Amino acid sequence: MPRRKMHRIVEGEPPVAVFKPAGVPARDLEEILLEVDEFEAVRLADHEGLDQRKACEAMNVSQPTFNRILNSARKKIATAIVKGCVLRIEGGNYILNDGSGGLECTACGHFIGPNSDRVTACPLCGSPNLKWARRPQRRGPDSVLVTTTEFKSVQNEYIFRIWIQLALTMSSPTDPVKSIRGER
Repeated sequence: MPRRKMHRIVEGEPPVAVFKPAGVPARDLEEILLEVDEFEAVRLADHEGLDQRKACEAMNVSQPTFNRILNSARKKIATAIVKGCVLRIEGGNYILNDGSGGLECTACGHFIGPNSDRVTACPLCGSPNLKWARRPQRRGPDSVLVTTTEFKSVQNEYIFRIWIQLALTMSSPTDPVKSIRGER
């Protein structure tokens, strides 16, 4: 069984997601996909001028992995320039420095979150069409980090919010979930 792919740490998403030759409609051109982690490797090595050791530490990968990512990115960029293809920068398995990023269902828009390594289908609609996307982190009451990662459905998130409100308003240290269900 192969080892699962680790999330790569990325400083930020690219400011521009698509590059194409001027004067030619994108629909008439071949498209090459450059993943965000590949973009980050090029940014660190070629733009920032970091050596591979510092760059691989910044991305939380080994040196051989960083070298493979960088070589793949350079080959894709060169191919796009030489052949005149559209270069689209998106996707990949990454987390931004602030911890945001995760899988999003393209069918229903449900955000699964960064701890979604083994998810192959949307837990809400069952669609296998998932893409890696960024969602800003939301903060709940008492600075409790509230993301949809911990929940299987929107209904569970709603119940969790009610649970937090009850927990904050209750004076006794009883379990708010049992209180909601009427248990003691």
